[in-house]
Amino acid sequence: MENSGFIKIDRTGRTLVFGDSLKRSLCHQAGYYSLEGVSHDRVSFTRVPSIPRHGELREPIIFQGDIGGIGSTIEVVNFAISARLTGQLTFTRGEVRKSVFFKAGELTAARSNHLDDRLSEVLFRFGALEREAIDRAEEICAQSSQPLGNYLIRNNVLSQGQLYLYFKKQVEEIFFSILMWIQGEFYFTVSHFDENPTPLKLNAQQLLLEGVKRADEMKRYRDKVANGSVMLEVVHEEGELNDELRAILSYLQTPRSMRHLIEYFRVGEFNIYQRVFQLINGGWLKVNNESIIENHKLTLNELVMLFNRTFSMIQQFANQSGARESLTTGLEVFLKFYQQDGVFEGVSFDDRGRLGQESLIRNLNALDKADNLIYLGQALCELLYIQIFTARTWLSQEEHSQLQDVYEEISSLISA
Repeated sequence: MENSGFIKIDRTGRTLVFGDSLKRSLCHQAGYYSLEGVSHDRVSFTRVPSIPRHGELREPIIFQGDIGGIGSTIEVVNFAISARLTGQLTFTRGEVRKSVFFKAGELTAARSNHLDDRLSEVLFRFGALEREAIDRAEEICAQSSQPLGNYLIRNNVLSQGQLYLYFKKQVEEIFFSILMWIQGEFYFTVSHFDENPTPLKLNAQQLLLEGVKRADEMKRYRDKVANGSVMLEVVHEEGELNDELRAILSYLQTPRSMRHLIEYFRVGEFNIYQRVFQLINGGWLKVNNESIIENHKLTLNELVMLFNRTFSMIQQFANQSGARESLTTGLEVFLKFYQQDGVFEGVSFDDRGRLGQESLIRNLNALDKADNLIYLGQALCELLYIQIFTARTWLSQEEHSQLQDVYEEISSLISA
């Protein structure tokens, strides 16, 4: 066969076809393939009948690339807006996927598989609902297979207008978070507007300008406050401050972490970082990089609640995958080799994936350890590791990756 073109496989694994004649030949073989074998000078593929679970990959990819090679996601998004494109722009980093939808350059929707981008998390972060109400609503929706938004409206928890504002906030937060990425891949495909749950029409250019400003400011903020585990302490309280800043100082009479501030005030992560940065620069606050655990800045109840949120996340994944007894199985495996001295005696998980907090702390206090907080933190960290390990057989790659990120953050907090 005459050489009518060639295929390039670059160092990232992407495949590019050069030559119109070769493209015409290959178009008759359109489909999905798996790698069959590789030798020094030959690569073989075999056709597979299945299609990707990501719907947008069923359509032609108009353009794609490496985020780092372009510079950042800002340049890619700006191109889509300036060219007034209509389609779906997807960014991937590891197992995290975030997509924004455009119609003639205007933002109409956004999607993400990251847990922090779920509607329920947006509702909590911005103070619409308490955590208990959200957990209860999600549990009911999982059992009845109905969208969370529909449930909240039907039960008069939120009005249609309120829900629209939080859907809009969710799209904006996903959009802003994408602009922070400097690594990963992107690709642009045709849209599936009929699948979009909340078609909006947002001024993408205006959001881009706001997002670029946020991204630049967050870089400066994180130079002072690296992450949510960082502890903050009041230096002095003298001077004129507005009510928002004064409220933060009042809350920090007992030193707390950034994560505590974000969850307590519930005005969004960016707004809290912005206010804390102002207080640090003004000399009202200082950063304490010592461990929360070692300095007893976290109570026993708060420590158990921290882990229970992650266990509940695993239970939610388990319910969706039909592995409802996963946490109980993981606890049994843990107790077989963990040299525990009664701290987990009679402790079990409830149907929402939470350890019995009162029983756990009662057992711990009876042991009379020199440092209960550190001892319990290390034990729970080991239990969480086992739970993620035993769940790996049924967790999706995305779910496992997100749980692993949570584990690493918590374990670094415990061992700092």
